[in-house]
Amino acid sequence: MVPRPPPGLAVAVVIAIILVIALLLVTAGVWMPNKAPANGVPTSGVPATSAPDQAPLAEEPGARAAIAPLTLRLGHNMVEDSALHAAAARYAREVEARSDGRIRIEVYPASRLGNDLQMIEMAKQGSLDLLLSPTAKLSSDVPAIQFVDLPFYYDSRATLYAILDGEPGQMLLDKLRPVGLVGVTFWGNGFKQFTANSPLRTPEDFHDLRFRVMKSRIIIQQFRLLGATPVPIEFNATYQALADGAVDGQENPLVAIVGMRFYEVQSHLTLSHHGYLAYVLSISAKVFDQLPDSARTLLIAVAEEVTQWEREETQRRDADYLERVKAAGVTVTTLTAAERERFVKALAVIPQRFETLIGADLHAAIEDMRADRENANTGSASGSTSAGTSAGTSGNRNTTPVD
Repeated sequence: MVPRPPPGLAVAVVIAIILVIALLLVTAGVWMPNKAPANGVPTSGVPATSAPDQAPLAEEPGARAAIAPLTLRLGHNMVEDSALHAAAARYAREVEARSDGRIRIEVYPASRLGNDLQMIEMAKQGSLDLLLSPTAKLSSDVPAIQFVDLPFYYDSRATLYAILDGEPGQMLLDKLRPVGLVGVTFWGNGFKQFTANSPLRTPEDFHDLRFRVMKSRIIIQQFRLLGATPVPIEFNATYQALADGAVDGQENPLVAIVGMRFYEVQSHLTLSHHGYLAYVLSISAKVFDQLPDSARTLLIAVAEEVTQWEREETQRRDADYLERVKAAGVTVTTLTAAERERFVKALAVIPQRFETLIGADLHAAIEDMRADRENANTGSASGSTSAGTSAGTSGNRNTTPVD
């Protein structure tokens, strides 16, 4: 007769077998009880996947899951009633929408976070996330960026935009990385005009006048060559300087002249279209380097898309700004082609004088692109140009108003 095991032993053997099988299944990854991961969302025993209505921000699957909700700050110096601010607000909305609310951008206009130089330093240190700054204000860190300030140099908006969006512009944006900024794209306030309390139609009209300027060696040289005294003053202090008589005039696009109410303290406006006031949209390198790739891609892509809209909106608003200046009683004059040519000749030495500062490679790239576009424009317009027009100015640069 075979001895029977004690009743308790059989139960223990069955339990042991069950535990061994369960251990093997867990080790093989076939089954796992529900548990909460670090983010507090149960996995429900299945691999984590994106919900059907939550497509990743970038092309790679799962990219959106890598972005934790974050809020970024963007600062600039322009008033709220400006195309630049409208573009910044549009940029913020698009980024938030495309990230399903994961990335919010708070826009601070009118130098609320500090003046341009202060905001630049904040961005370098990582205490300001995004920045819109005039190129002239970046010239201390990147001297080459002053090429945008060259006066009476560009024959059309199309030529300038092609340069900014092409190889020369990218060369400049790349130069911002070593100083702590990631250059994204070029926006702008439009072409600059002169204001003063007297007519400005010839270089001689500038003699002995004091002009408010930004800290740009090229802009300072521009006014010295015209016989004026350049006085660097912060943008938000310009109105008071004009009102007090500390300076006699200034240069700015129409949006700034209206937005800062310079027409209240200046009696004459000269539509010269002599230089472009470009802004760089940049991201703090310290902030950028901590973002996931999908967030970086989104911030750059949306900025580039908004660029065209910002430029068109700037140009669209100029007509209204001009009417507001006229309504204030300001005397408005437009330089003729012959008058522009005198300024061109008076300032023709600036590009060569600053070639070393700009960089020979960048200067050559700009000259090549500008020459190609001007030749193309000349060729397309040759059939419609009247024989008596600009009789001694053929071949000179920018002798007609920029449009």
